[in-house]
Amino acid sequence: MGFYLMAGVIIALIAFRFPVYIAQSSTLSYALPLGILSAILIVLSPALSFVNLIVKRIRTGIIENVLELQYVDFFGIPIPVPKMTFREETMSIAVNIGGALVPLFVSITLFILMIYSPYSKIFYMAFIVSLLINTLTTYFLAKPIKGVGIAVPAFIPPIISSIPAILIAGISPAAASAAYISGSMGSLLGADILHLAKEPEKIFAPLVSIGGAGIFDGVFITGLIAFVIAY
Repeated sequence: MGFYLMAGVIIALIAFRFPVYIAQSSTLSYALPLGILSAILIVLSPALSFVNLIVKRIRTGIIENVLELQYVDFFGIPIPVPKMTFREETMSIAVNIGGALVPLFVSITLFILMIYSPYSKIFYMAFIVSLLINTLTTYFLAKPIKGVGIAVPAFIPPIISSIPAILIAGISPAAASAAYISGSMGSLLGADILHLAKEPEKIFAPLVSIGGAGIFDGVFITGLIAFVIAY
């Protein structure tokens, strides 16, 4: 856990300047406060990545045998009595704050900042093309692993999202923003949401957390790598 936090803090500190850099290109009156808030959330991501919010429980129809111990008091002495019970297995769907909600908030912030900037038109084009390409690519690359979750090659989605952004918008705040948003949200849509909606039975695990690897999850790290490539 100590290594995880240390690595997370290093990643977050490296990424700290990104939203502020984008905010400086926006004409929005409160652009800088938005950029600073996003930067602070990125720095807090290592700590927030330990928090999962359960949003849904899915009944699987699978019945399992569970051995429970009940205690009977015998002249003041607790005697364990094993008892076999039957219980339906469920799958809990959760959203990780540091690995999913923070990238979502940062993506929305960058989108708003770019709308109110001289790069708005080229940003729209770069964003839409990159998001579509990355969502489809990530969907086909993602492999549901029963009992574990969804596995995606870590470095392919950021490259896929960055190349169209750079080709359309060049090395600019528009390309960096489009790469981050399409990288993180494309991974969120293509890897997690579409697979969970289509084939939850292939993923079955007691807890499936979107962005559940925290700051090392594909949603978070893909966005940052894509940003660095296009920055």
